[in-house]
Amino acid sequence: MAFDTVLPSVPAWSAYLAVAVGGVAGASHAARRGFDVIGVLGLAAAAGLGGLLLRDVLLQKGTPVVLTDPRYLLSAAFAALLGFFFARLISKLRRLLLGLDALAMGLFVALGASAAIFFGLGVVPAIFLGMVTAIGGGLLRDLLSGEAPAVLRPGIFSGVAALIGAIVFVGLYELGLATFWNQIATIATVFVVRILALWRGWESPTPVDMTDRISHVFAHARVPTFRPHVHLPLHRGGADAEKSESSVSGDDPRTALVELGEDPPAPIWVGENSPAPAALPDDGERIE
Repeated sequence: MAFDTVLPSVPAWSAYLAVAVGGVAGASHAARRGFDVIGVLGLAAAAGLGGLLLRDVLLQKGTPVVLTDPRYLLSAAFAALLGFFFARLISKLRRLLLGLDALAMGLFVALGASAAIFFGLGVVPAIFLGMVTAIGGGLLRDLLSGEAPAVLRPGIFSGVAALIGAIVFVGLYELGLATFWNQIATIATVFVVRILALWRGWESPTPVDMTDRISHVFAHARVPTFRPHVHLPLHRGGADAEKSESSVSGDDPRTALVELGEDPPAPIWVGENSPAPAALPDDGERIE
């Protein structure tokens, strides 16, 4: 049994209307690019049914609801007919369609997140599934038309609005709000965010490369230098002092030979052109 028939939610006709709105957007997208009747029908089905289809495939809980309930397919087919025969009229109603699309996006967010919760998934999967259900139709539409998905490119809030709506739904669910009112609040949130983004020109942020800034900070950072501490021997008396004095003054065998009147052995120099050894002064110390 599909969860849509068990989980208390908004009326079923609202889901069919959301599919039709997405289908009209997909059909007009195909008509503007000169697709034939199969292309218009295919993009209408992808845009209208893609989100719900991806949701059910990811859940793996039986046959997708868009195949078990023929009214979903009929809604997409009706949207394809409108886009095929009335593309110019649809382009004139752009503002109305933008508002309906914002409402449909909010409904898809609610349907995706509520399905995840119904099947016992956690908070993060519910947010992810709500977002995928909302943007899945547009994603498939752009891929089938050979374009980079608009939801993945910088532009007016679309995926961001779906993400905010999914977070709101999960948050209200954790607070214990009834499913029906939770879905209504989610639809309203996504609608308001989407319309404000269109009105104010809010665009999704793009990546910011912080490599140069971080490198500049480290380049000008003051790195502490290691300075080893040299411990000088303290003056000690007794046997230690005598040992130190003997090691400094009379333990060198070369000095002892000089005191006895004998010449110390000369150092060995390798090579024919090597410089001559330095002479020793009278006090027996060699000049380096």
